[in-house]
Amino acid sequence: MILAFYIVLLSTPSSTTGECYLTPSTLLIQPAGRVKGLTCEDVPWSAVTTIQCAMLCLVRENCTVVSKDCQTGPCQCTLCQGVDDLGDFNSSVLPAEVYIIGRVLAANLTVPPRQTILLPGPVVEGQVFRFLLSLLSTKMVLKLMIDSQFAFLMEIRFWSRNVVRNSLLGGKWGQQEQGVPYFNFTLNQELEVIFVVTRLEYKVYFDSVPFFNFQHREPGLARINILEAYGSGDDIGYLHSAFVSMQ
Repeated sequence: MILAFYIVLLSTPSSTTGECYLTPSTLLIQPAGRVKGLTCEDVPWSAVTTIQCAMLCLVRENCTVVSKDCQTGPCQCTLCQGVDDLGDFNSSVLPAEVYIIGRVLAANLTVPPRQTILLPGPVVEGQVFRFLLSLLSTKMVLKLMIDSQFAFLMEIRFWSRNVVRNSLLGGKWGQQEQGVPYFNFTLNQELEVIFVVTRLEYKVYFDSVPFFNFQHREPGLARINILEAYGSGDDIGYLHSAFVSMQ
């Protein structure tokens, strides 16, 4: 199973001139694995293209996931409000050609050891976060924060060969969770990390593999407003790119 994401810039039509322009903050990412959509609608459309389906998604309220299917009969676009899961499924999956609409939070930048990013909108069910990290030190941390509080903290620890997760809410640490299916990471390697936000939990994937789930401890997901990434040393470039699904 491969869940690596391919990135495609999205051209959107001008409402006044009919010309196309590139919106730097808006793009499509295509997961190579299978996608289970959240709250989907099928729209029949003869001889439709993927970009046309994406344009239709952009003008639909809350649409962030789009797929095109012309294999089982007349073409149709499937428009979804989000992602429920990524991976191998027996049923209830979108066709193979699936794109997720969102924004780049950081890309191809030399970043300082600690990178703090304000999120462009509220965190919601069905949202996807995709990170490309460089593991340059013995610790790598990702946080989703509510101001100075931690709704979700994930820490990769080389010295204990583990991934620790926790929360810090109301000035109190929650119960620490740990345990992973394996730990074969090496220093200086690149690692893709994906968060899928579901109604009950975060589903976390490392390089194509479902790695762990972390149940929400902060019921108000919309209050989460900051993403932070850092390591334990002074090296630069921990966060190569960060993407979040949204219109």
